[in-house]
Amino acid sequence: MQLKPAIKKNLETFLGEVLKQNTKHNLTGAKTKKDFEFHIEDCVKATILASDALENIVVDYGSGSGLLGVVIKILKPNKEVFLVERNLRKHQFQKFVLTKLGIDGIIPIHDDVANFSLDKKYTACSKAFAPIKKTLLMTKNKENIKNYLFLKKNDANTKRELLEARPLIYDYKMHNYLCQNVKMTVIEVNDH
Repeated sequence: MQLKPAIKKNLETFLGEVLKQNTKHNLTGAKTKKDFEFHIEDCVKATILASDALENIVVDYGSGSGLLGVVIKILKPNKEVFLVERNLRKHQFQKFVLTKLGIDGIIPIHDDVANFSLDKKYTACSKAFAPIKKTLLMTKNKENIKNYLFLKKNDANTKRELLEARPLIYDYKMHNYLCQNVKMTVIEVNDH
């Protein structure tokens, strides 16, 4: 994958900090450099593939180490990004790594997804946060969500999640891709 040197440098810095701090703070399930490189590549490919669906404001629900939101911000610097994470340790890491990266326009929020709200339209996105149905139910009263982007493996579990969430979804698209020979998808839900 061809990325500009500045983008690669920021992604490598982020990768290094997550790996270094993960041994102390359990920020992600990815324990090795190779595992976390897969997740970064997954977020890069998904962001590029679904970039037309992103509003000017993007909210990463259950952002953990900040992976998806940070990758979106690095690739799409014109977007305003919020990282919503209820775990204080992970939230503190986000603030630390964002200072180290020197990236503006990305705001870590220490709160529960159910409590978070904005008065402007935004795209809600998540990777490894919660099942689709649970996320939709948790956020059903949020009027300013224009759409959702769910990063998932393209497998039987994801198909089951979609089937379970079907009564809550009016329209969706699947943007399929391969990441290191693993079938992945971005599920774009436009109206719930």
